[in-house]
Amino acid sequence: MATDEHVEFERKFDVDAGVEVPDLSVLPGVVRVDTPVEVVLSATYFDTPELRLLSRQMTLRRRSGGLDDGWHLKIPMGADQREEVRLPLGTAETPPTELLARVRGVIRDAPVAPAAVLVTRRRIHRLLGDADVVLAEFCNDQVQATTSGESP
Repeated sequence: MATDEHVEFERKFDVDAGVEVPDLSVLPGVVRVDTPVEVVLSATYFDTPELRLLSRQMTLRRRSGGLDDGWHLKIPMGADQREEVRLPLGTAETPPTELLARVRGVIRDAPVAPAAVLVTRRRIHRLLGDADVVLAEFCNDQVQATTSGESP
């Protein structure tokens, strides 16, 4: 199966629900901000019963609903930096063996099962520079989470 691997830089901030998105067009290099696009994402996070992946700041998820549908494995590399490995979504509800092989040293022989489900309403603001080059994305997320054993 073909993988897509890259390094991502990400910063997350918590704000109160009533906080308005600031004027992003005033940022250096930003020529304009695209009209926001809204998507609804559903992500099932997998881990061992002891949460071995979480304890190592790793995530293994199956996500649908956005432009990056698929299986995602994220492995920390440093401050705000993670290696991300993606595989196509497919029809399987269980993690691909290729991704499990990459975390075998952490999970060992422990079973991996759904640990949490996140449903995210995301508004994506693309910050554009000269010639409409995408400089960054600002995402405003509203997230509903349930853990295994909870009702959504």
